[in-house]
Amino acid sequence: MSVPILNPLNTTKNGQPCGNFAPLVISSNSAINYGTSTTTGQDSKVWMNYEMLKRVRASSTGDITDTTPTAAQFISYMSEQGLSTDGSWFEVVLMNDNTSASAWILAAGTGVTFDGDTVIDAQETVRCRIRRTSSTAVTMHLLHKGHSTNLVEQTTVTVDSTAGNLTITAAMIVGGILRRDPNGSARTDTTDTAAALVAALPNAAVGDTIHFYLINTADAAEAITLAGGTGVTVTNAGQTIAQNEAAHLIFRFTNVTASSEAATLDIIGA
Repeated sequence: MSVPILNPLNTTKNGQPCGNFAPLVISSNSAINYGTSTTTGQDSKVWMNYEMLKRVRASSTGDITDTTPTAAQFISYMSEQGLSTDGSWFEVVLMNDNTSASAWILAAGTGVTFDGDTVIDAQETVRCRIRRTSSTAVTMHLLHKGHSTNLVEQTTVTVDSTAGNLTITAAMIVGGILRRDPNGSARTDTTDTAAALVAALPNAAVGDTIHFYLINTADAAEAITLAGGTGVTVTNAGQTIAQNEAAHLIFRFTNVTASSEAATLDIIGA
């Protein structure tokens, strides 16, 4: 899943910076249940107050499983910070700072649902978006994974040389990169529908965005024009992507209600 990341290595809430811009090192050889722990620096609030949590084992080795705060704890503290509506979210970076081959495994607290890989290998980082989905539940999206403190976005590159107009599917868009050869003539390619894009992102909410890159690999002067699929409005319609040019496409959901899905598309850089 390719989802935009704002303010890399800074905790954000609904896209705005917040929190303590310094990592908190949590050193313990024992598993921690953040939902019940009262130890300073290990309660549920650290997940919102720090930009990065570094988990280490003081002396022993081996995988360790920690339990996240409960949904009720997340929701209570989010409300204190003005994040009191469904769809509200904040982000924090989680890092396994062990030098041995010991994984940091996350277990869900009551009311918490995971979206993504819950195993953080040694010297790897995960950007974690915690989103309120109801008054009693949150989803923890584990969005990106990389080595050390450098977050690496995982993308899927699609290569296409359709000799005709192309429908750019939701899978291609969520994958992140499309290398498109118009193959003989200028083309007008159409995005997938807003409904398909919403379906491609678990727990999509209004305001969520998808960043997508389209590269025109034509071997001649063959431009690509983009049209929006059903429910997708291109804000700068008529913008073309010429041979050997690339464009940054930003899809932003404006409605995620079933049968009424809608999104805008901004084309940047062509």
